[in-house]
Amino acid sequence: MAQPSSMPARAIPSSVPARVVEVPLHEARVRLTALARMTNLAGGVTILTDGGKPVAALVAVDAARSRQEAGAAAAQHEAAARGWQQRLETMRDNLRAQHQRRVGELQTALAAAWQVIDRLPRYAQDRDVEQLRAQHRDLR
Repeated sequence: MAQPSSMPARAIPSSVPARVVEVPLHEARVRLTALARMTNLAGGVTILTDGGKPVAALVAVDAARSRQEAGAAAAQHEAAARGWQQRLETMRDNLRAQHQRRVGELQTALAAAWQVIDRLPRYAQDRDVEQLRAQHRDLR
């Protein structure tokens, strides 16, 4: 199982992200695809070990690029995130407006139903109707 590295901080170059995971080679063979994806998504480093000794490393693409390339990629990610944030806000606003319209429609329908019930003489003294009236008093 992957364990956080116990390597001293001085052994890791400053350009390498702080998140370091060590994985034995025999485990890496089975999980290489998952390890590569996890390393890229987390922006960390996965150290491959053979008999407990580091032999290779999987590094996120952004960490391997030059600072200029990484800066351009970060700007692109930020722009995409802003776009998604704007889409989510628009969708949230649309859903709020839709919800308000639906609540208004339901309140109108409920008021109309109570008007019909109130006009029926045989329900004027019905205990169940009176109980419903009491429960829905705040909605009328």
